[in-house]
Amino acid sequence: MSITIKEIAKLAGVSLGTASNALSGVGTKRVSEETRAKVLAVAKAHHYRMNPFGRALREGRSRLAGVIFPSLLHESLPVVLQGIEDELTKNGYGMLFHTYSSRAELRSKCEMLLDRQVDGVVMSPEFAMPQSFYDLYKKLEKTVPVVATSGTWQEQLPRVLVDGHEIGVLGTQYLLSCGHTRIALVNELDDWRTAGYREALAQAGLPCREEHVFHDFSAGYGGARIFEWVMAFPPEHRPTAVFCLSDATAAELQNAAHDAGLVLPRDLSVLGTDGLRTGTLAYPQLTSIGQPHYEQGAAAVRMLLKKLAGQEAENVLLHPFLVERKSVWKFPR
Repeated sequence: MSITIKEIAKLAGVSLGTASNALSGVGTKRVSEETRAKVLAVAKAHHYRMNPFGRALREGRSRLAGVIFPSLLHESLPVVLQGIEDELTKNGYGMLFHTYSSRAELRSKCEMLLDRQVDGVVMSPEFAMPQSFYDLYKKLEKTVPVVATSGTWQEQLPRVLVDGHEIGVLGTQYLLSCGHTRIALVNELDDWRTAGYREALAQAGLPCREEHVFHDFSAGYGGARIFEWVMAFPPEHRPTAVFCLSDATAAELQNAAHDAGLVLPRDLSVLGTDGLRTGTLAYPQLTSIGQPHYEQGAAAVRMLLKKLAGQEAENVLLHPFLVERKSVWKFPR
């Protein structure tokens, strides 16, 4: 049977209140370092473990945060999740993690988190999520604070995002600096990234050929399909570089090009997005526009904790960065 705080107080020769303050860290000004050390030594010697439910009852909090993702199939999401968990752990919080694949499942998972009395929720909605899904998150927010790690700025939920417009500008400018003028963009939506791509071309005095923008994912994200789309252009209009929405799509495109006998990157340059370590496993190693996904998760938790403390929490916009490897051909100048 585990030792109680009352027994620890007796063994340490202090009052019950002093023992409680020393063990919980509450009322630090009322407990000397010497007394605290004595109480903690007794607790350690008797393998004392604080009852988290009792502490939660005293604080009026569960010290649990809910985390809801649509899936972990996108290779960047585990990195975001690691940032979330590490920051929660650092601040004494546990995590309840759920995924969902339908509106009904999302509703059920939200109710489960509320039943477990989580203090707040970090969620990662899909960019193309229907409004009805967002409505569920807004309903959840009426009960507990909610912070998002994806989505669009037009939505009302507080969020931590990587600047998509800057991704589009940075990637396109890099390809232009390597001498490419026929640059294709593969992107799921006509969004900030696409706007950044168009802006960078315009600043370079080049027209934006809308036929070089690939948004049709009705048949999936396969790199083989994108390769067929690229090769369908007449040689004089065919893109020499393709800026992909993710590292996985970029690697699949490289595989399809290699299987077709192209010499990479001379015959086709490929630029990914995310800057993940998996890009080093592609051949040639993938140049990419990196995103600070770990910091994105950690920053979302810091925002959530601010909201729990009753403080103002402004939206956070993080910046992408170039990860230069070997998948982009540089034309001689």
